Amino acid sequence: MWWQFGESRPGLNGALADFSRCLVTARVTKHLCFSFQPTDRVLNEKLYVFPLPAFTAFAILQSCVHGPWTWLLSSTMKSDLNYSASDCFETFPFPQPDPRTVIPALEEIGQRLYDVRAAYMVETQQGLTQTYNRLKDPACIDAPILALRRLHEEMDRAVLDAYGWSDLTVPPFCPMSAEEHKALEAFQDAVIDRLFVLNAQRAEEERAAGMGAKGANKGKGKTAGGGKGKVVGKKGNGRKANGKPDAAGQGTMFEDDDT
Repeated sequence: MWWQFGESRPGLNGALADFSRCLVTARVTKHLCFSFQPTDRVLNEKLYVFPLPAFTAFAILQSCVHGPWTWLLSSTMKSDLNYSASDCFETFPFPQPDPRTVIPALEEIGQRLYDVRAAYMVETQQGLTQTYNRLKDPACIDAPILALRRLHEEMDRAVLDAYGWSDLTVPPFCPMSAEEHKALEAFQDAVIDRLFVLNAQRAEEERAAGMGAKGANKGKGKTAGGGKGKVVGKKGNGRKANGKPDAAGQGTMFEDDDT
């Protein structure tokens, strides 16, 4: 009964065939959140679906490294993030070139955060949006929320170490003062600068190996305001990069009709 769901999407089904679960995120969302979903169900077209079953990928994509890159290179819908996987996932350089690489330290902390977060949502009968509303609310100091914030910071530390960026100080997950907000902005700028450098290095390595970058320099890039042109950085901070970052060889990702 193919007409129930439009098309069967053989590309997506083939990519998920060997996995019991996959990572998903909403295309339009208040908070960038990733979660695992079983692969034996019909996935809504409003999701991006990633054939990445390991907690390592979850830890990296849910971390303070992927977040700033995403908000820089995606557009917004009102105040919500309009996640653009072609702009901010395909161009995002993971710690290792293959995003399927399992890193033991990230597996451990990623699973720990995921399990504690899931248990909290079950106990409080809340979804991801409500949970992250509380996590990012400075006025919320409930013990479970404080514990989740500490786990996020611990995971961020592990992700930075996986990149070899141990010199960077992990900012508070929920800034409480003007000084902490300023430190967070400086941290995000530093991370974005390093990701641009790593992206360029990966693209050059692929070209030197004769691979080419998937979708490299496709399109003209974006301004921070959402128009066409060159990437200018987060909220006009003056950092410039010529053109759109190259695709980082991430493999398969599905969106829209592919979900």
